[in-house]
Amino acid sequence: MNGQIYCASSSWFNGALYVNCVGGLSDTHPLKSDMKFQLFLKNLWYRFFLVLLLSCPGLLIAADETPDLSGIWVGAQGRSTQWPVDPPYTTEGAEFNTLASSPSDPVYNCVIGFGRIISVGMPMEILQDEGRITILHEYEHQVRRIFMDGRGHPERVRPTLMGHSIGSWDGLTLVIDTVGLKSSYFRPSGIPYSDDVHLTERITLIEDGQILETEITVEDPRFYQETWSVTKYSALAPDTQFLEYDCTVRPHLDP
Repeated sequence: MNGQIYCASSSWFNGALYVNCVGGLSDTHPLKSDMKFQLFLKNLWYRFFLVLLLSCPGLLIAADETPDLSGIWVGAQGRSTQWPVDPPYTTEGAEFNTLASSPSDPVYNCVIGFGRIISVGMPMEILQDEGRITILHEYEHQVRRIFMDGRGHPERVRPTLMGHSIGSWDGLTLVIDTVGLKSSYFRPSGIPYSDDVHLTERITLIEDGQILETEITVEDPRFYQETWSVTKYSALAPDTQFLEYDCTVRPHLDP
């Protein structure tokens, strides 16, 4: 056959690949030795791949999956958020905290910021797309947009009620970075944040996708002496319907 090799068929047996060939290379021919070595490497790789699939069947599939956070979520019953009782205020932060629930509090004029919106547990709907996640809140009908297209924060951010948020995936956890928030409070009774606050949220689906765990880290050197964190929980509530939210300005602020 003038030193040529002809392969008619191949088959698998006991995890190895067998190729049926005939040809004219002698056992001492260097090309034949090289082919044996290449076949050995292929069989070794296939065996490793097979063991990996059998030992970790969900590993290779889950690696490319992005969790779907879509749906309507409400505050999870029995999982109250443990807000700090006495956070490490700066002098400015402590003074601002005394204004909570006073006539100077923006909430008296129906101006409700990000902190109170996320802390009360009222319904929110998450709409998830490839380049952006949108969160619709029943409370004050606020809309939050988290950009997932790789952009950064603008060099100059004009403070707004919901701020500027960018996000990325850390494995199965959504990481949201937020700046540009107007000074306000997390709770009706206080726990303020300034225009300089930097929030990091790590959101993970737990309990078979029925609970949304959100760890919030607050970095605000104007109002706090150190960084602190709190964890809140939301439960999937697909049958919940959004209601119209009607905020009434407090009488003593009427013109």
